[in-house]
Amino acid sequence: MFWGVILGATGKIVLVLWERDDWGTITVQTYVDYILVPFIWPFWYWESIATGRTLWLMEDGAPEHLAQHTQAYREQFKIPTLTWPPSSPGLNPIENIWSVLKPKLNAHNPRPEAKQQMNQAILEEWNAICRGYSEECR
Repeated sequence: MFWGVILGATGKIVLVLWERDDWGTITVQTYVDYILVPFIWPFWYWESIATGRTLWLMEDGAPEHLAQHTQAYREQFKIPTLTWPPSSPGLNPIENIWSVLKPKLNAHNPRPEAKQQMNQAILEEWNAICRGYSEECR
């Protein structure tokens, strides 16, 4: 599983491989520990400074995003969130990136068979998409 973010102001894109063997399944606590604190907060903070404005975070309606525990961390870090209407994945830009990525993976030659090959193929295709949108990919 992967987690991704797009910064609309600059086009920067970040992709994180969810390390299920090490992190386990996604729960409210693992989302906070492995995504919100180490990735979202620093990315939001430094990009807010770089752009000179407070950026807003938009997440989908996953239970881990909506939980009070997660909301408390976002409030602690002063990360404003945009409430997104339910059942509207087409309005969420990251969903459009996933729809671009999946066909590229299906057409990937040679087709990845092992987990490590799949992870590498995903990163290659993600970086190719990223280069198409921004020179400042991470």
